[in-house]
Amino acid sequence: MNKSLRKVLKRIYDANYLPASEVVKLIEVRTGDHHDFYPLAALVEANYLAFTGGQPTNDEQFRNSLLAQTFQCYRLGRGKQSYKNVTVFDREDNEEVYFYIGPKAIEFFESRRSDTIKLMTSAGLSFFAAVTVAVIAYWLRKFGGA
Repeated sequence: MNKSLRKVLKRIYDANYLPASEVVKLIEVRTGDHHDFYPLAALVEANYLAFTGGQPTNDEQFRNSLLAQTFQCYRLGRGKQSYKNVTVFDREDNEEVYFYIGPKAIEFFESRRSDTIKLMTSAGLSFFAAVTVAVIAYWLRKFGGA
């Protein structure tokens, strides 16, 4: 997962949910079309994120492409927006279309948190052991008669 996607995922994780209009602004613009949203669609498909807006059915061919086109519609602004095969109507006061954190993202961040704690504990113990060995070696040299 690249840095910009982790940033989007973390932002949604911290807030629990974010409006779709805000999330699409966070996506890095490379091509300026729906291709920018394939990674976001993949996060939805992999259960890292959930999306409350209109979605293609599970048996729909090219489901990821239709999701990416839907997200492109939200990038175009509020109101009725059409892009390729998708049309959305997003009112100014619409609070019902948002992204929220999925189970795999919770697992992802908790695993990272756990790994960080393990790493810091290991580093702390290693530092303590190194200092202890250095102090013992110093005292043995100084008072050991060598």
